[in-house]
Amino acid sequence: MQLRSKELEKNIRDLLYKMSPFFISLPIKRRKVVYARYLSSGFIILLGLVLYVFISFFLDSFIPIDIVDFRPLISPEGAAVFLIPAGLLTLIFLPMYFRLGLGKALLFFPAVIMVGTGILWILLPRVNKLEMLYNIFGTPLIILIAAVVLSGLVFASIIISIRFYSRREF
Repeated sequence: MQLRSKELEKNIRDLLYKMSPFFISLPIKRRKVVYARYLSSGFIILLGLVLYVFISFFLDSFIPIDIVDFRPLISPEGAAVFLIPAGLLTLIFLPMYFRLGLGKALLFFPAVIMVGTGILWILLPRVNKLEMLYNIFGTPLIILIAAVVLSGLVFASIIISIRFYSRREF
């Protein structure tokens, strides 16, 4: 019995290790690989949002409001606080992933985040002007502007990723 399970384990391991070269050898366009990666990243972010809201709701129902108030996390603004950074970090990481590969991108990404944080820290005093725009235009127009900007960033990130991945040699 023990021998049979070891043989089965070896066969599964061989199958898993041979699947990657098989998938790479399939006649698929690199553009579709990029689209699939972005689509799967979007689903993962949405799954994270569902977990974020569910856990916030769960904690809000069990922890008294005197200790911690979780209601702001369950609001649309709380969802935006989760979605915007997760989406922007994904849009920054994926072009690096397609350009450098997973290992080098994971090494390079923290440096990019530190530089971005420094730039954000320098631009922080201008947040007051963004708040004035929010007060002038109101919520619906700001949401529309944010959706247009986010769509443009997604489109630019996809185009850059396709270009990087199509030029990459394996």
